[in-house]
Amino acid sequence: MHLLNPGHLAGILMSVLLFVSHSGELQSFAWLAMAAGGVVGNLSAGYAMKFLTPKAMVLVFVFLLALQLLLAFTVNERALGLGPVKKDTDDNPDAKEVEGRKGVVSAMWDQIATLKDSLQKPALWRPLLWFLSSYFVIPGIGGAIFFFQTEHLGLHVSVLGVARLVGQVGLLLGSMLFNKALKGLPLRKMFAAVQILLSLCMLTDYIIVKRINLEYGIPDKWFVLGASAFVEAIGQFKILPFTVLLAQLCPPGSEASVFAFFASAQTIAGLTNGYLGVALANYLQITAKDFSGLPTGILIQSFCAMLPVLWIGLIPASEPKPNKEIQMKAVEDETKKEL
Repeated sequence: MHLLNPGHLAGILMSVLLFVSHSGELQSFAWLAMAAGGVVGNLSAGYAMKFLTPKAMVLVFVFLLALQLLLAFTVNERALGLGPVKKDTDDNPDAKEVEGRKGVVSAMWDQIATLKDSLQKPALWRPLLWFLSSYFVIPGIGGAIFFFQTEHLGLHVSVLGVARLVGQVGLLLGSMLFNKALKGLPLRKMFAAVQILLSLCMLTDYIIVKRINLEYGIPDKWFVLGASAFVEAIGQFKILPFTVLLAQLCPPGSEASVFAFFASAQTIAGLTNGYLGVALANYLQITAKDFSGLPTGILIQSFCAMLPVLWIGLIPASEPKPNKEIQMKAVEDETKKEL
């Protein structure tokens, strides 16, 4: 599970900018654009691997990130919505600088207070708690599985790269499906179904580790292309309906703060996921030469992925109403009854 994928956070930040859409059409469009970018990126990376060394690939990646950062500085915007700093009548540059710093600090404290008030609303923190817990309760053993596939099975990294590409195509199709057919489904049922499907898809790693696919004549390469890609797509797709829900639940004026908190909390959940995976691999004594404990680890991972369904009542049963105050009260009452 690639929880720290920068593309996830990019999609979340795009949803902040597109908050104005109550129907989720703009959020799903942003997700479509991200998936399309993932397809292009994986295609170009697969082509570049034929000619570039790993060090050169890393340098190209760093260069593209630096270029993106430089382009971000060219965007003309006003931080925190402060507007122009009030001019000092005495034309004192030092006084202007102090006044500007006070304005920034004051605005930051206002944002923190707004975020605190927003997160105290059960209608907001309960869905947030469910979504984040659906990540950090799962021990991530993707590193061990990757090592097994490349070193033990002898699969070339290009095969796994193509699997990621297929996963991005699946995410692209899933985003289109959500925009066309899934937006009207009850939210609680949708998240429960996605979580159960994700748990079941994780068992495909158990199949390849136990070599069951060979008993049915399915080569490792083709099995990985299908199974790993599907897990990749499902894991990323879950973020799309939640960002739509979160945008509808945010109180007016706190959207950016809430989504920034969400992005940070998801990163922490990803770190927790990784450390749990390391602890599990150590407990099962999974090493570079001994993968005997890997099937058990996969079963534990799949079981843990099913656990968030137990507290699915934290998610509202239906799409919140457009009116902010009415929707927050209704969802709060509903979730209290469910729990």
